[in-house]
Amino acid sequence: GHDIDCSVLCKEGEVLAYTIQKGNLWNKKAFSPPIGLSMVYEPKLLETIKRLMKSLHWSGVAHVDLRYDKKSKTFKVLEINPRYWATLHASLMAGINFPYLLCLSTEGIKYNVPNYENIEYLNLKGLFQRISDNKLFILRWKYIWKNTPLKYTLMDPLPIVYKFIWRTKNIVMRKFRK
Repeated sequence: GHDIDCSVLCKEGEVLAYTIQKGNLWNKKAFSPPIGLSMVYEPKLLETIKRLMKSLHWSGVAHVDLRYDKKSKTFKVLEINPRYWATLHASLMAGINFPYLLCLSTEGIKYNVPNYENIEYLNLKGLFQRISDNKLFILRWKYIWKNTPLKYTLMDPLPIVYKFIWRTKNIVMRKFRK
């Protein structure tokens, strides 16, 4: 089988918005999460998620990790994370702004369940891996701008700067401890 994920926003068990994503590019480090994914539609998976959320009477966001079982042709739930997920930018770029929709839902403002685009997405590690594998990939500016979080990083670089400083500090501290 294969791993596949579903991100949802629910209110009292009803799915208000969702995206389904499947990894297509992995870090070279074993057992790491995908650094590239495709947004896909899987009606059978969505039905599984709808039944699950209804049974839990779920309200809020969740990211559900699943595994497709080839033998039984069913989706098996591995875990539910009741928080925003690492691929939130991918959902946004596909057309689902979960934080905004959560605010509308919390305020009781009605909206139509939005559809999302089937897009490919690369996080920044995925982008750098694609460029290191193929130097000419850097020339695909339209793709990079539309399918990576680069524009958000350039608009608000502080989280990346903070992460760099935090990781550098940890590396330096490890060397001093030795």
